[in-house]
Amino acid sequence: MFSLLLNGRLENRELTGLKIAEKQIAQQANPNIACCANWGNAQDWSKVGGPAGPIKVINRPAVSGTHQTFKEQVLGGGEFGTTANITTLDRDATTPLLQALGNNGIGYATFAQVANQKTVRVVPVNGATPDAGNYPYKRQLYYTYKNPPSQAVKDFLGYATSSEGQKAMLAGN
Repeated sequence: MFSLLLNGRLENRELTGLKIAEKQIAQQANPNIACCANWGNAQDWSKVGGPAGPIKVINRPAVSGTHQTFKEQVLGGGEFGTTANITTLDRDATTPLLQALGNNGIGYATFAQVANQKTVRVVPVNGATPDAGNYPYKRQLYYTYKNPPSQAVKDFLGYATSSEGQKAMLAGN
C-alpha cells in the first residue's frame, strides 16, 4: 500500500501521496553550554563561544528518517564525519540520544521529541527556533495510497489529517 516518494513525485502514477505531517529537525545541546548553531567542524566548544572542552557529536543511525533529513538538509547530502568525537547510535531512539549527550554533546532529533525536555536545550539556527515559520530544517511525511482509495484509506486519511490525528502523530515521536 506504499511506494517511494521522491521529492514530492510518485514513481507510480496509480499512486497518490498526501502530506500528513511536517516535522522540524532540532539540534540540541546541554542547557549549560551557551554557543551558536554554526559549530561546523569545530571540535572544541571554545571555538564556538562555549567553555573549553571537546564537542561530542551524537549521530542517529542511518536507518533513521531524521538522520536522512539531517544529512540532506544540514550536510547538503554529504556524509557524517568519522572523527573520534562522533558517536553513531546503534538504534534510532531519542532517550538514549539525550542521555549520550552528557555535559558536552550536541545531537539532533525531531523537535516534538525534545521541545519539553529539561536536560537539553534546542539550538537556534540563524536565530530561528524550530517552532518559528522560517526554521530551515523540516521533514515532510506523506501517506501514499493506490487510487481510488478504499473506504479504510479514506477513514485513515480523515483521522491522520484531523487535529486529533496530528496530535497523535506528534505524540508518537
